[in-house]
Amino acid sequence: MSEVSNKSNPIKTNKVSNKYATYISCLIMAAFGMVLAIISPLLSEISKDFSLTLSQSGILFTLNFTGFLIFVFAAGPLADRFGKKYVVGVGLFGYVIALAMLPVSRHIWLVYIAMFLIGGFGGIIESIVSALVAELNPDNTGYYINMSQIFLCLGAFVGPIIGSLSVSSGLGWRASYIILALIVLLLAIMFSKVEMQLQSITEKIDIKSIGKILSSWKFLVACLCMILYTGAEVGTWGWMSTFVKQNLGFSINKSAIVVGLFWISMTVGRIICGKLTANFSMGSITAVLGFLSAASTVASGVFENELAMWVAVAAMGLTYSSIYPFVLATGGKIRSNATAFTLLVGSGSIGSMTLPYLMGIVAEKAGTKVAMAGNAIAFLMVGIIFALGIFAAEVKTSKKTGSGAKINAMI
Repeated sequence: MSEVSNKSNPIKTNKVSNKYATYISCLIMAAFGMVLAIISPLLSEISKDFSLTLSQSGILFTLNFTGFLIFVFAAGPLADRFGKKYVVGVGLFGYVIALAMLPVSRHIWLVYIAMFLIGGFGGIIESIVSALVAELNPDNTGYYINMSQIFLCLGAFVGPIIGSLSVSSGLGWRASYIILALIVLLLAIMFSKVEMQLQSITEKIDIKSIGKILSSWKFLVACLCMILYTGAEVGTWGWMSTFVKQNLGFSINKSAIVVGLFWISMTVGRIICGKLTANFSMGSITAVLGFLSAASTVASGVFENELAMWVAVAAMGLTYSSIYPFVLATGGKIRSNATAFTLLVGSGSIGSMTLPYLMGIVAEKAGTKVAMAGNAIAFLMVGIIFALGIFAAEVKTSKKTGSGAKINAMI
């Protein structure tokens, strides 16, 4: 880990280096968002190249999430042992190799392996970079984690654009992943050069540390909130296109615009919530967002008027916006090490592997409206948990850190 030295004013130098490291970390999260979302417009092109059936194409998602989950739970103890910067660096270069492997694959089994590794190294990046951002900014953790998630949303919006332009220009889907590999490689080099001052001390890998983390019932409740929110969010935007096509007769292009509106609204919502942390606690904001998310989700399943649907989708993006980063920051306050963050992110991936599947069963049996309305229960539960004040000690906003000044300067 690079150390910073400045005999004249080491505190000021440390703050500057940590600020720069935070910016690089946010750009890395944006790159992760690009990779995460780019599969949507490219899936049909990949399937065409390898003559895949619909079920075989679905294996790409399954392998991606499987790799994510396995690598996430391995990343935390390794980061606690060797340091977050080292593990993120290894993850970034592994990401580059996996991304470059996909476009040169000429056999479907190599594609499957590449997708597994992309999901795995992506899991390392999202979980450990989130923990790194929190440690770089101990006085305003919630705000900076929220900011990193804003960059993730922006990346998720840009990724599909890169994919669409690559295909429409005649370069093909393979060129998209080469472009992403080059972007991540540049960020990996920049990250390896950045200096940062971290407070935590690396420790031995010890299974007992996981048991100690899980012994906190508050931490387990935070993990439950991650399962509920992440599963409900993925299920909502994952089924959103199907919902508007079946119930409002939207075309494929028009339904894609609906999903785009959701991500843009989520980005705006995270910016707004970042500003709100100057005057309100994360707990209060999260409770309100949970209740409003439940209401907007039900509205999207009830209203059949097209204008009302556009309004409902925008409302969902705004109200869903900062629940994930605030729950992540809250859980990280309870147990502030890399293993804790990976357990939280891993809990979210468990939710995304189960709740969307259950939504599909409900939609098949009772229709998409019922599935969407049922999905609102998860958001409602998160709102109730935070409204009860369970995390009051962990989610207070510190007035002494100058949050408002930081927010106005950073956004």
